[in-house]
Amino acid sequence: MIKIIKNLSLILLTSFSLILPSGCGESKTYNYDDYIIKLNVSKNEPFKIMQLSDLHLGINGDIQKQYQFLRENIFESKPNLIVLTGDSFIYATRELVYDFIGFLNETIDDLEKELNRRVYYTYTYGNHDLQGNYDYYFINNALLEDSKKASSSCLFIDYKDDDLTGNTNFCIDLYDEDNENDLLYRFYIIDSNTYHANVADYDYDVIHQDQLDHINNIHENTNDKDYCGLAFFHIPLFEFQTANDIKDENSTSYPRVVDYIGENNEDTGVGYTDEFKPYDVLYDCNVRGIFVGHDHLNYSSIEFIKSSERNESVILSYGVKSTNQIYHDDNILGYKEANLDLNNPHLSLDNINIVKDKKYE
Repeated sequence: MIKIIKNLSLILLTSFSLILPSGCGESKTYNYDDYIIKLNVSKNEPFKIMQLSDLHLGINGDIQKQYQFLRENIFESKPNLIVLTGDSFIYATRELVYDFIGFLNETIDDLEKELNRRVYYTYTYGNHDLQGNYDYYFINNALLEDSKKASSSCLFIDYKDDDLTGNTNFCIDLYDEDNENDLLYRFYIIDSNTYHANVADYDYDVIHQDQLDHINNIHENTNDKDYCGLAFFHIPLFEFQTANDIKDENSTSYPRVVDYIGENNEDTGVGYTDEFKPYDVLYDCNVRGIFVGHDHLNYSSIEFIKSSERNESVILSYGVKSTNQIYHDDNILGYKEANLDLNNPHLSLDNINIVKDKKYE
């Protein structure tokens, strides 16, 4: 989490590319389908998502030791898709960003040879990724460069000249390979942004209204709306805080918690406002699982029902901190998995696996 506050925040804002891009000219509006990556998958095979979060590569420690830890976990999980949910970097260099992308590609290439199938990775931002010795779009450009290579494992879309807040606002769609019109799952990869100026302080930012309008536009223009949506971003929503506050209560009123796994060992670090109502927009766009990072000591997955009007449950899930950088608990290091049954596009706690007791050698 690591909130940067007051005078220190002002110093860092002038030293690192934290908030605003440099002048990028006139913005452009793209078609909704320019933000969709389509994967054809077999309904007869499971699809596993591995969530890695809060790596904080760049601040200290032995980088090769971090890579070895991550590689062992990736090989143990054997996922179809790795999702990095923010704060992969802090105070990193250009060289480290390229080096980490190279590490991911090498690891995935070796795993693909073992499994004889494709493995992909995708990326979204936390509040620290842009605090580095590079400009606002450097990470984006590196990921886009990687995604355009032949047989690339990188799934990533962003347009430097678009009119959307943030650097990731795209979808990964899983379609039945035997029925090109059957959308099974949609993964919304969203930028929850960095910090919001508040007098002499900085609060955590949020998903903005234009991003939510964009998500709704993609949903409204999708012919097959009978899919299960999962959303991946960094900073938790206010509903995470609500769910954690009531998770041990036995109540049938709303909001209520149906069940949960895992624990929360620190306060929820939510954004500065709930005025845009991102939970409600995501719910109306079929999202039934929300995966975040940010809070290093929290690793719960909570089955939450907000109201009688929105009475289908949504899984609110914190990622497991995936390296031992910055503050952490040695017993809460590892990763999370979402094991998807493509014949039954639905998410429940039974789909979620917490691997949290990994140890550094």
